[in-house]
Amino acid sequence: DHHNFFVEVPPSSTTNFTTHNRNLLGDLFSFDWSPVGTPLRRGLQRVGRYFDNTDGKTDPILPESLGGSCQKNFAILMTDGYWNGSSPGVGDRDDDGIGNTLADVAKYYYDKDLSSLPDKVKADTFDSATHQHMVTYGVAFGVTGNLTDSDNDSWPNPPLTEGSDWGNPTACSNCPEKIDDLWHASFNGKGAFISAYTPQELVAGLTDTLSDISNRIASTAAVALSTGFISSDSRVYQARFQSSDWGGQLLSFPIHADEQGDNFGELDTSGSGPQGSEWDASEKIPSYFNRNIVTYNGTNGIPFRWSNLTNTQKSSLNDDENILNYLRGDDSKEARNGGAFRNRSSRLGDIINSSPAFVGAPPFRYNQNNYAQFRQDNISRRGMIYVGANDGMLHAFDAETGVEKFAYIPNKVFNNLAALADDSYIHKYFVDGAPTFGDVYFNSAWHTVLAGGLNKGGQGIYLLDITDPDSFSSETSAATKVLWEFTDADDADLGYTFSRPAIVKMKNDKWAVIFGNGYNNTESDGAASATGHAVLYITFIEQGLDGSWSSSDFIKLDTEAGTTASPNGLATATPVDVDGDHIADYIYAGDLLGNLWKFDVSSPNTADWKIAFGLATPEPLFNATDSLGNPQPITVRPEVGRTPFGNGIMVYFGTGKFLENSDVSNSIPTQSFYGILDENQPVTSRTSLKQQTVTGEYIFNGEAVRTTTNALITDQDLGWYLDLPGAGERNVSESLLRGGRIIFVTMSAAGDSCSSGGESWLMELDAYHGSRLNTSPFDLDGDGEFTESDYVSVDGGKLPVSGKKSNVGIINKPGVGTSDGKEIKYTAGTQGTVETVTESQGQNTSIRNSWRQVR
Repeated sequence: DHHNFFVEVPPSSTTNFTTHNRNLLGDLFSFDWSPVGTPLRRGLQRVGRYFDNTDGKTDPILPESLGGSCQKNFAILMTDGYWNGSSPGVGDRDDDGIGNTLADVAKYYYDKDLSSLPDKVKADTFDSATHQHMVTYGVAFGVTGNLTDSDNDSWPNPPLTEGSDWGNPTACSNCPEKIDDLWHASFNGKGAFISAYTPQELVAGLTDTLSDISNRIASTAAVALSTGFISSDSRVYQARFQSSDWGGQLLSFPIHADEQGDNFGELDTSGSGPQGSEWDASEKIPSYFNRNIVTYNGTNGIPFRWSNLTNTQKSSLNDDENILNYLRGDDSKEARNGGAFRNRSSRLGDIINSSPAFVGAPPFRYNQNNYAQFRQDNISRRGMIYVGANDGMLHAFDAETGVEKFAYIPNKVFNNLAALADDSYIHKYFVDGAPTFGDVYFNSAWHTVLAGGLNKGGQGIYLLDITDPDSFSSETSAATKVLWEFTDADDADLGYTFSRPAIVKMKNDKWAVIFGNGYNNTESDGAASATGHAVLYITFIEQGLDGSWSSSDFIKLDTEAGTTASPNGLATATPVDVDGDHIADYIYAGDLLGNLWKFDVSSPNTADWKIAFGLATPEPLFNATDSLGNPQPITVRPEVGRTPFGNGIMVYFGTGKFLENSDVSNSIPTQSFYGILDENQPVTSRTSLKQQTVTGEYIFNGEAVRTTTNALITDQDLGWYLDLPGAGERNVSESLLRGGRIIFVTMSAAGDSCSSGGESWLMELDAYHGSRLNTSPFDLDGDGEFTESDYVSVDGGKLPVSGKKSNVGIINKPGVGTSDGKEIKYTAGTQGTVETVTESQGQNTSIRNSWRQVR
């Protein structure tokens, strides 16, 4: 009965592992071990039989409804000697002419389908099997074989295959060929092999093994680029999370910058970190006592130390200083160390919706208050990565080394912080919003500030001064860089802050942080909205520095759309400067009812700021509905640009939402992507727009691609729209306007738990007409050129494609790097990897350059 050799992991409701660990050790020492012997072959076979469930007991592979179809199964085989014992009787499974070896056992359970469930296991280049199978890792401690690894890739040199001559482990009793057989088993089982001589090397090897297993089941959140133009200094920063223990990673990858090389623009994955990265910031976080962590007490920034907290904050932490230390990273009270707190694999929590923001030298072009000197003074400023995580913190990492310089805990998330230490923790969101930075002038000096929301983590916006990253060297200094928080306690119409803030100068000569009010503002939390309306906030930066908010410190523009029974919410807003003075004139934003609003802030008198259309009742620029009249929610930031003919402004946005549990369903009304012409009058319906359609989906060189129509806008059209044809297909991430093209990503939720969240399409259309492009945007044949050889064959002719399906699951807005004549787009997918797409650059760049968007 092989099940007698295995101990089940306790249920998630277990709050203390002390008893479990004691029983585990008791079971281990109670086994009737043979006084001598190393039965590795039969031991690995027992693990294989366990996963194969040959005795019909509790199946270790989960039911399909819980993800069993894509479940990965791993075996870690450790030894300090040479195997012996009885034969496993599996024969010669790898065709190397030698049967019943350890390598044959690993091969047998890699090839064997261990379940009758559908074959949906995620494959990669090395581990290509999609059926339920067992992956084998080998760890040799203090023993070596004959084979050597001269290039440090973990495999022998010269390279061997499964059926190659790895040596004959059956020809001797205690010979090095048996350690080579363990190496061979790791290769056949598509795992990895670790050879260690010291306890430190053994610990490091096991850590690498567990990290590799973790990487195979991780999900990616987003990416950031260190620069727009690809050079030898360019980096891609990839945020990832692990739902098994809600740990996070931030990986750094150099970019191959040799334009003559075949891998130009690809990520350099030759590093020693996870996925071949050069480092993982989660491994660079200082010890808990030495970290610089600050928070906000409602008036000022303070160190995140017990003596500095308010009584209310201490109460939120159950009046337990040990919880504060745990949040700082102290693991001494975790269950694995005999304590009562939740075990963590990393001090960095999961990063899900907070896209990393790279901040280096000042990038803007303001022509006032001697901004040029500010730029020059900070041209060599330390590059930093700022990203929020669901460990309660915004993290600031050195972009070169990955070391955490400081972290910020918004006061608004304190109520839930203690839950993070709960051993029966159920995932919650904290600092889940993506931060935005900008350069602003106040107190007679230029400053770089960072603003961020909390998404599902709460109802608040924070603002930090990040001008000098070197000033984060102590908590006392870092605390002075906390400028303010704005929460629903300051105005009850503020909901969960899914709106990404924008930082702009207004016509009243004040700098402001602008954001939509977000969602669920009627929640009964002591600060519920009395209206449920969607509103726009314009918060003046200097007015919040005193730690309090009065009605004159911010402007609220109310759309009057929404009710308490069915609350509305305004998404991320786009401020626009139409006359080139670097000051916002108009602001565009969408809401859950499908309204695209235009706000007029062009007057120096704030009393004149208003919704652009409607007198007695505010009227949107456009209301998005499908062909049946169903409202299409707008949850994305609009993209804005002038038309190529100077006859107005085009506003681009997609529809759909992915906010609630019910949004996982694909049984939703048809969603669309729009280009609306703003000629200072409302567009009454989609009948005023040119319709574009997806005409087909094809496979080209193994890639799924789409074609669309090429109808052109006429004088009678006030824009265009494209209905998204996939079941549940929607646009929930920001679009990009580049080179006369509108670029956007769509997503469809997964129908089951094995689809890496779902699927996405990367779409590229002519910005003004919404039609397909005249040339191919994608290098589909991989020859480095963009020609008719990248066209798809349709009805005897050739057409450029308009969309390409992601190969890495659901993706977000791409990061873009450029070089002469090419663009490289980097998209992070829910399958845990980054996809690199080489594209042509647009020819008409005047659309973008003919106006200035304040951001």
